[in-house]
Amino acid sequence: MSQIFPDNQHMYDEMVGLFEEEKFRSAIKVGKELLERSRDMKDKASERKALEVLSYASYFVVDYINAMNYIIEFSKVVEEEGNISELIKSYNVFVSLYSRQGDYEEALSYLKKVEVLAKDHQLKLEIVKNENNYGFFYNTMKAFELAIPHLERAVEKATTYKFYDLLTIIQGNLALSYLRTNQIEKSKMHLDQVFLALKPGSSRFSRAEAYMYRGEIYAIEGDYIEGINQVKASKVISLKHGYIAELAEATRILSEIYVKTGDYEKAYYELKDYIEYSNILSEDAKQGAVAKLKAQYDMNKKNTETNLLKEQYAILEEQNRKIQDQSNELERLNEVLARQNDDLHQSAIEDYLTGVYNRKYFTLKLKEEFSIAKENNRNLASIIIDIDHFKNINDTYGHLVGDEIIKHISGICEESLDSDSIIGRFGGDEFMVLMIDADINDAEEKANEFIRSVAYEPLVIDKKPIPVTLSIGVADNRYLFPRTSDEMIHIADKGLYLAKDQGRNRCCRYIPDKEEK
Repeated sequence: MSQIFPDNQHMYDEMVGLFEEEKFRSAIKVGKELLERSRDMKDKASERKALEVLSYASYFVVDYINAMNYIIEFSKVVEEEGNISELIKSYNVFVSLYSRQGDYEEALSYLKKVEVLAKDHQLKLEIVKNENNYGFFYNTMKAFELAIPHLERAVEKATTYKFYDLLTIIQGNLALSYLRTNQIEKSKMHLDQVFLALKPGSSRFSRAEAYMYRGEIYAIEGDYIEGINQVKASKVISLKHGYIAELAEATRILSEIYVKTGDYEKAYYELKDYIEYSNILSEDAKQGAVAKLKAQYDMNKKNTETNLLKEQYAILEEQNRKIQDQSNELERLNEVLARQNDDLHQSAIEDYLTGVYNRKYFTLKLKEEFSIAKENNRNLASIIIDIDHFKNINDTYGHLVGDEIIKHISGICEESLDSDSIIGRFGGDEFMVLMIDADINDAEEKANEFIRSVAYEPLVIDKKPIPVTLSIGVADNRYLFPRTSDEMIHIADKGLYLAKDQGRNRCCRYIPDKEEK
């Protein structure tokens, strides 16, 4: 085997160092420079090494089309050299690429080629890797029961031959297989071994997967807080290093955990991220599938040019069909996710009866706006509205009419607000309004407008108007110096009770001196 030219050794070492540190995009940049330089210098050893690292690094950043191009060129070079170990490496990359793209038939064909070569040449390391790759292949297919026996054999052989670095990767794959088949204790056992083996700065990819699976286990066992923390840790690693497939899976798991905790707002935003990452993966898979045509050459140089052309044409037809099937499935998935998005969004922020913000989301917005106003020295006013004698209305007219009155009043108030104000339903017959860049005087003016509008526009049931009045309290972020949004609500609430004490159908601001008198 040819040696790397001394002039290229430094660049080669830099590329390999970056790859081992999992700085894949930086490794690709150096690798491209080395590839161009080695071809100019006719340095075959550097060309082969550059192609190998470029194929792996492109795969890890989900650039499947370039990964396919590089591994095709790499396999041509190693075939010419007749190096079995290097040829097996290229086959393993083909397995990973085709598995990720959903071309399981092609992936399986390469797995079988590796299995035959490794056994024929008694290559222990490649035999263990092949068992692990079978497990990875079946996990990708979601055939987790089929993955387990391969991965268990891989663990046994890796332990016997002391391939400890490979053992960590195998145990991560096996932990996923056990997790997906509800063998939680076995999954936890292998994850514990993975975390013991991971040293600071070691495989970030394995660490990202391990955090994600352990977080899912915590959630299954009911510890949602720790589950969220673990999956978030996985998401941070994946986001930093561009592991798109793992990032998509982490956001999906987080969304499901947030739904279980009832935090629909966070579930909604995680689901949005999941759709975005899934779309990226789908697009890359389509590009990689098209690139597959470039891999159709005679590895053993036995086919004639005519046979190759016929094979390529048939593959193109089949690939087009698969791409169309993938596109149809993605479209169906997007429709399902869009409907789930709508449902999650509505349940997360809207009141089911009136369509205005619900109490939970309104409180979040209030805290956010209070903080912004404090930081920027801006005014912020709040209004609390209560329907007078609402219980008597329900007792007299029935709860259905009571619901109509709530919707009627929320509609009147919402229509009279400008675009910078928001309204939320705080309780059964209680609403709150937040006015940005407004003070307590503005709030009093708007509150009296609500009272007049409700009086002038009563709800009419069976041609009979139903009179309704409002009691209202107001506050702002300067009057009585509230330190938090909760204190501002408390001051407005005291104004509301003052309005009730003074006979209802009015707006009041809380004045401590008057109350004391």
